[in-house]
Amino acid sequence: MIALFYLLDIFFYAAGLLLLYKKKDLILVYLPFLFFLRVLIGPDLLIRPLIYNAFIFLILLYLIYGAVLRKALKEGKILINAPALLLLIYTTLLFLFHNHSYAETRTAYIALSSLFIAVIVAPQIFKKYGYERVMYELYKMSALSIFVFVPYVFFLTFLNYHPQPMYSNISFVSNGYIFAADVHALPIFLFVFGYYRLKVASSVFNLSSLFSFVIIVITLILIILMLRRAAMLVSLLAVIALIANYFFSIRNTSNIQLFLVLLFIIGIGVFISYDRIYEGVQFRSYGSDRENQFVSTDEGRFVDHYLVYDDMFNRNEYSKLIGFSFFNAPGNYGQGIFGDRNLHADLAVIAHSLGLIGLLLYLYMVTKLFIKSFRNVNIIIWLFLISTFVIFTITGRITNAPYATSFFLLLIWTTMPKNYLNNEEKY
Repeated sequence: MIALFYLLDIFFYAAGLLLLYKKKDLILVYLPFLFFLRVLIGPDLLIRPLIYNAFIFLILLYLIYGAVLRKALKEGKILINAPALLLLIYTTLLFLFHNHSYAETRTAYIALSSLFIAVIVAPQIFKKYGYERVMYELYKMSALSIFVFVPYVFFLTFLNYHPQPMYSNISFVSNGYIFAADVHALPIFLFVFGYYRLKVASSVFNLSSLFSFVIIVITLILIILMLRRAAMLVSLLAVIALIANYFFSIRNTSNIQLFLVLLFIIGIGVFISYDRIYEGVQFRSYGSDRENQFVSTDEGRFVDHYLVYDDMFNRNEYSKLIGFSFFNAPGNYGQGIFGDRNLHADLAVIAHSLGLIGLLLYLYMVTKLFIKSFRNVNIIIWLFLISTFVIFTITGRITNAPYATSFFLLLIWTTMPKNYLNNEEKY
C-alpha cells in the first residue's frame, strides 16, 4: 500500500513541474489541486517536508516575480489586492518575531502565505487572461481534483484501508488521509466543475455531459458519506445553487430537457445510496467517539469567540493588538477549559493568533471582495459563496490550504468584469 502513496508523491512533483512549464503564471489557479494532492499523500516522511516547502515556496516566488515585480518594473503599474499584501507582511513578521515554535507553525504559515499571495497576484493574472479563460482553468483544476479524489476513495475503500479514520464507530468509505477540514475543498471543486459543465451542456448536450452529471452525483455522495456535516451542507447548497442557476437561465425546450435529465440523475444517485446517507446522518446527529473526546465540541465552536474575547478584553491575558502567539491556541485560551483542543472558528483563531490588527485586515479584505462580487455576479452564485464562507468560517479553518485558496480564487473570479477578454493563445 505504501507504494501507492510514493507514486502519489512522485506524481505531485511531476504535476507541479508540468503545470509550471505549461501554464506559467496560471499555475496560480492550480495551487488548490497541488495542495489537495499533497493531502492525499499522507504524513510526511524524512526529508519530504523540506522538499515540499521549498517547492511551494519557489512557485510562490515565481508568482510574485511574474505577476507583480516584473509588471511593476516594465510598466510602472500593477493591479494587486492591498489588504492581502498587508496581511502577508504582518503574518510574516509575527511568524518571525511572535512565535513559540517555527517547526510547529510553519505549516500554518505556508498555508496563510499561499492564500495571501494568491489573493495579491490573482487580480493581475486574471486580468491578463480574461474572464472566460480563468473560468476554464478553474474548471480544469476542479476536474483534476475530482478525478483524483473519486478513484482514490474507491480504491482505498475496496481494499478496506483506513489509515486515518475521522469517525471510528462507522466507515462507509475510506477517506484515506483526507481529514477534518481537508474535506472543505471538495464542495468548491464540485461547484466549479458543475457550473462549467452545465454551461457547456446548455449549448451541446452529449455523452460527455451525461458522464459529467454522473461524476457530480458520485462526488456529492462520497462527500456526504464522509460524514462532515459542514461539507455535507455546503455540497448540497452547491448542487441547489447549480440547479437554480441553470433553471433561471433556461431559454428553450432542449434546456428544459437537460434540466429534467439532471434532476433524474441526482434522484437516482440519492435513491441508490439513501440508506447509507440516512444512517450516516443519524450517526452524526447522535455523536461519535471522536466528538465525545471533548466536552460540547459543536457548541465550543460558538463559545470560541466568547472565550477569546474574554481573554483579551476582560482578563487581559494577552495583547489585543497582536494576539497570544502565532497559531499556538491549544490549551492557551479560556483558561484551558477544553484542554488541548484547538480553536475551530476562523475569526477566533485569527484574533488569538494575529490579534485585532490581523482580524480587522482579514475582515476588510473579505468584505471588499464580497462587495465587488455582489456588484458583478448573479445573486444565486453570490448567495452560495457567502453561505459557504459563513459556514466554513464557523467550522474552520483558514489554514487549510486546499479550501482557502480554491474558495478565494473562485471569489476573486466573480469580481472580474466580464468584458475582460482573453488576450492570450486559444485554449
